[in-house]
Amino acid sequence: MAAFDKASLENWVKRPLFAPSRRRPPPQEAKSKIAPPQPPPDYQLLGVLLNPERTVALLRSEDTGADFHVQVGDMLKGWLVASVERDAVTLKRDDETSQVIRFKKACADSGDAACP
Repeated sequence: MAAFDKASLENWVKRPLFAPSRRRPPPQEAKSKIAPPQPPPDYQLLGVLLNPERTVALLRSEDTGADFHVQVGDMLKGWLVASVERDAVTLKRDDETSQVIRFKKACADSGDAACP
């Protein structure tokens, strides 16, 4: 190998032997690993069940209309249920983002049993 002139091997470097096209692949750009932040989930608080064993909140998705029951520690679309109070549910993500879901103001003030 010492007898070979390194300049004569330049073609081997430019045209890799085992690449199908015999061309060096283009350099890949670094892909961003940070995903764009997801918007907070949009839920309506329908009710809260309080008892000595656990506290459960009933939520309705504003997007799909599906109902969910959650308690502290549950995950909801990437959000952690941090607390369930008698009139609010707090969701957290990444130790810095939080959202509080409360009863709709019109319902909370009216006291109407027909109001969800």
